[in-house]
Amino acid sequence: MLILISITGKLCAQSALYKSEALRMQDETYATFNMSKIAIRHRHTAYLEKGNKLIVEMSTLKDYDALSDINAILQKLRTDMNFYKDSLEALGTDNIRIDYQTAIPESNVKFRFKKYHQDGDLYTEHKSDISKLKVTQDTIHIKINKAQEQVFSKKFNTYTPLYSSIQVTLLLNDYSDIDKLINDKETLQHIVDTMAMAATPKKEAGWWYETSVFYRPYLREGKKLAKYNYAGATEFENNLLTRSYHDELSPNLNIGASLLRNKIAPIANIGLEHHRYWKKNENNYRIIGLYTEPYFLFTQGSDSKFHTHVNWFINAEIGESHQENNNVGFISWSKTATMGLGYLINPDGIYQRGTTMKAFFNITLRSGITISPEVIATDNFKTIYPSLSVKILDIR
Repeated sequence: MLILISITGKLCAQSALYKSEALRMQDETYATFNMSKIAIRHRHTAYLEKGNKLIVEMSTLKDYDALSDINAILQKLRTDMNFYKDSLEALGTDNIRIDYQTAIPESNVKFRFKKYHQDGDLYTEHKSDISKLKVTQDTIHIKINKAQEQVFSKKFNTYTPLYSSIQVTLLLNDYSDIDKLINDKETLQHIVDTMAMAATPKKEAGWWYETSVFYRPYLREGKKLAKYNYAGATEFENNLLTRSYHDELSPNLNIGASLLRNKIAPIANIGLEHHRYWKKNENNYRIIGLYTEPYFLFTQGSDSKFHTHVNWFINAEIGESHQENNNVGFISWSKTATMGLGYLINPDGIYQRGTTMKAFFNITLRSGITISPEVIATDNFKTIYPSLSVKILDIR
């Protein structure tokens, strides 16, 4: 059975009730032809010939078995499209989106096509023969509902099937290019199987396992296949087949005070940090830092004058920074946590003697305040005592 959905024109609702109903119908139509975005844990892209693309999305890699014969799915779609051959050809150079829903085992098929007018016109001339070209590609979007198990409903005294979904999107210079893919079925199946194999983990993984795969089977030189362990990668974020991160150097300045035994000492951190930003989430980054940290201590001499003793530590640290935004784009919470070691290069002989080192743990809150519990070992590690630093100014 074939069901065609085609909606044109505008909705002019006169009341909130009508508007609500229109939105509900839009949501139901979207759900008919699309997976829920939060359900997509695997997104795999293949770059075909002449700029065409194949995108496969699913919740679990086990659903790749629904594409064990992708050619049969495309052939069935092409047969159903032929029913509207005249209507599709009449669209000319307008951009077309074709949505197609099917199921395994096969049940009712739903089919929809939409057209979009181009933003401007593009023409080509060859020996005085002028042709109008498409500015953007056509889209063929296939959603496959795959029956998983039967659940018994006491209310209706019947079994209801549960489905998982997989969706295949073809971005084509012209929707009729699907015929070339069908004719070269061995190559297309090889591409699908290659992406499935690349995404499969070496060891069994849990439900949280995610992947993005980028495959360029027609690339002559360079890296043809790339895999990332998250589903949110896009062509732009990964710069096609490049690294999934970028690096930056950032200056670091902290000012605060530290409690050393029974003394309070002003302190400052001055140095550089290396940040590695992961492109799946620019708000999270890894930190490797190297900086100097002077402690300012004061003593009063017999002449009643105060003398300043500056103890210079060289610190190295490693850690991560995490930040999340709320639904209106503002920071809802953030936290930076690092740990490291410090070496004292100039013991003053009064508060610190001999070889002196410290271990520390930094927690930087959203407010910018950094709390640092420390353990200091001095006098050639013969004396060990705890310390606590609070830094009220954190500039990264």
